[in-house]
Amino acid sequence: MGIISIGIGTAGSPMMFIDFASLFFVLVPLPVLLILSGLEIRNLPEFFLGIFSLSLVQKKNINSFLKLSKQAGYFVLLLGILAVMISCVVLLSRLDEPDMLGPVLAVALISAFYGVGFKIVVFDPYTNLLGKIRKLQSADAEEPIE
Repeated sequence: MGIISIGIGTAGSPMMFIDFASLFFVLVPLPVLLILSGLEIRNLPEFFLGIFSLSLVQKKNINSFLKLSKQAGYFVLLLGILAVMISCVVLLSRLDEPDMLGPVLAVALISAFYGVGFKIVVFDPYTNLLGKIRKLQSADAEEPIE
């Protein structure tokens, strides 16, 4: 958060961290990659809604959601890195236009920021929370009923 505060302080606007093309590239392919990964994806909408409200997650889906969350974290990071690579190719193809280097480099860096940010801020905490819920469920199941 300190880097964002410094960036906003020097540039003056939090809007400099919003690039819809990068956000689109990092988030839109995510459901498709999860479907292609071979995991159980029947409840994919419930998985994404569960990120915002854990009460929507059914107990029977915790294990599959845990796998999906780990995989989604890896994929979002991969998509951010892929966007950086594509932006770098565009950057290198426009070396003769010095005024275009800044915007293209900004798109490359913000794509990496989105990939890492979504993994650290969204998917890692969701994975940890689902893991704790699974441990609590297994502990409850092992307790003898008196």
